[in-house]
Amino acid sequence: MRRTNEEGSFISRLVKNLGLNMMWSVPGWLFLLMHFMGEWPLGLSITSFGLWILAVMVDMKGFSFEGFRIVRKDPEKENKNPYSKSGYEHEDNDLSGK
Repeated sequence: MRRTNEEGSFISRLVKNLGLNMMWSVPGWLFLLMHFMGEWPLGLSITSFGLWILAVMVDMKGFSFEGFRIVRKDPEKENKNPYSKSGYEHEDNDLSGK
């Protein structure tokens, strides 16, 4: 599902995301067309549009809460790189000149 990463109010982001996910509204438009051409109930179209908007809203909220999840940090590891200053501390190789 496409989404925007822009800041702004919830309504403005919802409108932008609904525009990006317009293809999800096709069943609602088809049910609306069948309502006017045949004797199909209007509730199918309204339900379809409602589910489309609800799916976009859940998707928006789901991605916004991903930033708040707890991330487990890796424990500190010993630096074994011989070319790194912090990993290569010997008294005979003191280059500071003291």
